[in-house]
Amino acid sequence: MTLNSPTSRLCAGLVAFALCLGLAGCNGDGSNKPGIRVMAQTTYLTSDTPSGDPDGTTDPAQEPSAIKPLYRDDNMYIQLQLGLVNLQVTDLVKCESVIARAAGRTLDFLFPAAHAHTAHIPSGPAGVSDVLKPDLLVWDLGVQGAQAGQYCGLELHITPLRSAAEADVEMAGQSLLVSPCYYPDTAGTPRSPLDSQASHSCIEVAYQGEASATVLFAQPLVLNSEHRSAHLMLATAYDRWFDGLDMTLLADDPEQQEKLADNILASFYLYAQE
Repeated sequence: MTLNSPTSRLCAGLVAFALCLGLAGCNGDGSNKPGIRVMAQTTYLTSDTPSGDPDGTTDPAQEPSAIKPLYRDDNMYIQLQLGLVNLQVTDLVKCESVIARAAGRTLDFLFPAAHAHTAHIPSGPAGVSDVLKPDLLVWDLGVQGAQAGQYCGLELHITPLRSAAEADVEMAGQSLLVSPCYYPDTAGTPRSPLDSQASHSCIEVAYQGEASATVLFAQPLVLNSEHRSAHLMLATAYDRWFDGLDMTLLADDPEQQEKLADNILASFYLYAQE
């Protein structure tokens, strides 16, 4: 198992990837190969959590914390009292598609024979992840069939719950539900013990929209007749969720809520791959 830091979200060596694909073409014919399976899991941590293996437990019955304390990138102190996200994995993204997105139309000019496409992963049950559960708790996102090919990313979606039966909380029709208590006077100041009487505000944010993003791999994932399975461990640094947001507007402003959803997806990275 290879562990990666958040900086490995970027596909290092984009040009090398392009040259490789230009010589080798598309790895696999895109057809379904029986027995090829990809397991996806995710975990929650902060950006300063020491590197290490998640604890391996998938027991969702573990009691959540009352709060999760965190600091934004400007050192604003936040206590997260609720953090529910309806996250789905829908596509493995082929390397030539990643390159085409990053380089615009350049790939078509250099390698007109390389076709950018993705492998659709059949939609599984929606998974409402609770960030108040213990850090490094592992959440299963499902085991899915996949096509043969060479992949450089994984498509993530935040999407509304279809019905109340999918969750234990009143979240039907919501994509995410969070409740931060924020301390505005701590922004821009050094981190220090918090005065219990410090001024703060608590809000609840219910977002009903959709958002999507691609988590990039540090190295290509090859699936073929010799490599029929893969395990992808994602992580999200939840202390990055509220960076750059206007907390005074977040409860009611759709634009700020959309930025929150984008921040959440941007905080995901490939924690381990095997």
